[in-house]
Amino acid sequence: MQPLAGLRILEFDGLGPVTFAGMMLADLGAEVLRLTRSASAGPAVFDQVGGAVLHRGRSAVPVDLKSAADRDGVLALAASADA
Repeated sequence: MQPLAGLRILEFDGLGPVTFAGMMLADLGAEVLRLTRSASAGPAVFDQVGGAVLHRGRSAVPVDLKSAADRDGVLALAASADA
């Protein structure tokens, strides 16, 4: 059993330490869900910071935080996440 198994984490897609921390948490067994920019919001950070290597082990959901429906969805995910 991995040490962080059962832990649910939300990661807002970004640069630098956020991406690395999400990778490490996923490697230790946490269920990490990446919230990425929607295609309409501009280029995905995923393409800019190491691609699949740094984003391994986690799912990604595109969200547009300017949309009320997407904001409500993110708040619902946050309510059920551990961190």
